[in-house]
Amino acid sequence: MHYPILNDIIIIFALSLFVIFIFHRLKLPSLIGFLITGSLAGPYASGLVKSVTEVEVLAEIGVLLLLFTIGIEFSLKEIIKLKRSVFGGGSVQAILTTFLAAFVFYFSGFGLNQSIFFGFLITLSSTAIIIKLLDQRGELQTAYGKISLSILIFQDIIVVPMMFLVPILAGAGQDGEFGYGILLKAVVFIVVILVLAKYVIPWLLFQAARTKSRELFLLTIFVVCFGVVWLASLTGLSLALGAFISGLIISESEYSHQALSNILPFRDLFTSFFFVSVGMLLNVSFLLNNFVLVALLVIAIIIFKVITSVGAGFASGSDLRISLATGFILAQVGEFSFVLANSGQQYGLLSDSELQLFLSISIITMALTPFLNSAALPVAERITGLRFFRRFSPARNYETPQSGGITNHLIIVGFGVNGKNLARAAGLSGIPYIVIEMNPDTVLREKKNGQPIFYGDASSREILLHAGIRDARILVIAINNPADQSGIVHTVKELNSGIHLIVRTRYLKEVNFLKSIGADEVIPEEFETSIEIFARVLENYSVPQNRIDRLIEEIRADEYKMFRSFKHIQTNDISLVLPANDIKIINLEVPKKSYLHGKTLAEIDFRNKTGINIIALRRGDQIIGNPGGATILMELDQVIISGERSCVIEAKKLLESSVIYGDTN
Repeated sequence: MHYPILNDIIIIFALSLFVIFIFHRLKLPSLIGFLITGSLAGPYASGLVKSVTEVEVLAEIGVLLLLFTIGIEFSLKEIIKLKRSVFGGGSVQAILTTFLAAFVFYFSGFGLNQSIFFGFLITLSSTAIIIKLLDQRGELQTAYGKISLSILIFQDIIVVPMMFLVPILAGAGQDGEFGYGILLKAVVFIVVILVLAKYVIPWLLFQAARTKSRELFLLTIFVVCFGVVWLASLTGLSLALGAFISGLIISESEYSHQALSNILPFRDLFTSFFFVSVGMLLNVSFLLNNFVLVALLVIAIIIFKVITSVGAGFASGSDLRISLATGFILAQVGEFSFVLANSGQQYGLLSDSELQLFLSISIITMALTPFLNSAALPVAERITGLRFFRRFSPARNYETPQSGGITNHLIIVGFGVNGKNLARAAGLSGIPYIVIEMNPDTVLREKKNGQPIFYGDASSREILLHAGIRDARILVIAINNPADQSGIVHTVKELNSGIHLIVRTRYLKEVNFLKSIGADEVIPEEFETSIEIFARVLENYSVPQNRIDRLIEEIRADEYKMFRSFKHIQTNDISLVLPANDIKIINLEVPKKSYLHGKTLAEIDFRNKTGINIIALRRGDQIIGNPGGATILMELDQVIISGERSCVIEAKKLLESSVIYGDTN
């Protein structure tokens, strides 16, 4: 028996392997490779794929799984943390882009509803491409990376209401029939979902999880996902909306992480069919015949989205430099715009020629994204360096005070966990310090707590001068992004070559580079953690503390070579011949109502009965060092003892016993 769809699947996968391999070598996103695979195999090119309808069904499953996983990853707690960037920056970007684009299209002769729909298509950027590129370049934790991610989160949220509005914009139904009907169905759907989410689905997931069967749990996840999608279809609502809501239900449960890890391979597989199916719609002849128009529109959209993203950056509290970089990163048309375009075509909001024009523009903007991403920060720095734009460089909504005339102070860049701990230690030691932080919410909160902190990008000359860089003694970079770190090091050493510059970094591979550009000390987290663990192990083996300290100093001076290669280990320097039962020091508490209460240490005779020594007693806030035989033991006393491990075990039994050890009366 012959199944044409099997031939088409093999053709798609084989061609994808070839194209994706080339794109990987060129360091281009695989998503674009899938689009090109579809265009090569589609009816407008080679025509290799015959079962277009079946491929579109697989593509629809990919869209549903994509929205399902977005629902699972949707975290209200994370949204609240980034509320200013998500809802402030994200809403400004979406509103500006949608309405300005709608304005342009409306006055170009299109209808109002169609113009708004075109605005929806242009508003969305590619979450898949941007996150992958930022992650590969180590830029997710940069200021522009965080703002870009926040805006993308908001875009992912508004995809659902946009899809809900598509049939309304198309004017489905007459005299408001559609609007009231779909509203009533939506209410019924929500009530049913609330009941399922509260009573049925948690119980179902629990029963599947307790079996510890991976297959059963996976099947349950699929049943939940497509069951809610089926309910949405019965009420006439969008299938994509049902998939998103099913993901939201699971996101609030303790099974969300396992569900996501199980579903991701299937999502990636079926999503590839979606992008291939989109590529199959692209008419290469149309693109070549209208190349000038497409190129002009691509340039216009990039400029347009950069401008609106700058407004979003300002709304997030960023300066012009970061806002511009964010704009270049978000300048493409996103994958969810394809979903909207398909829906729009079904409802008559897009003609065939308009769809071809949109596909051509979208694919080209996506292909340009890696280059725009690489150029984002350098171009932003060059623009903000112009005299006219310098007034916009400092963040306008946040106070950036002078250093207050202090000298010989410490400057801390970044107020995460490491920055906070360093500031706390400096405060306790009486060391004057100033903190530079890029998170505006953190700045506002910590200023209320009395911290000497202000908002700014520490790679900016003006910000460092405000912090008193010329009079500072030490600057510590407590952020872990290499791109930001290198810029800060260059600027710091340019302004004060004599300052002692300490950089905290994540990986050892960054140490030599940062030192080569001016850092005095670079502390890699991955090996400092190893050192701490190693020190605790040696302490447990009773290695003398001064010997441990000397060894750690040697490891650091040798740039952690001991951890990088076995040939650098000098075992004669650290190995010990230890007894089988090594000495252990432990703190034990005398239980309440113990028969030991009120007895002297001489009466109890710890030494002879257990072989341990009592180093000290702690009674409340009082410490009794080296207690004598006449010392009376009380309940809840803390007894600090030392001895061989087996002896310590016997002492523990004695203290926890309800009768005196060895007493048979």
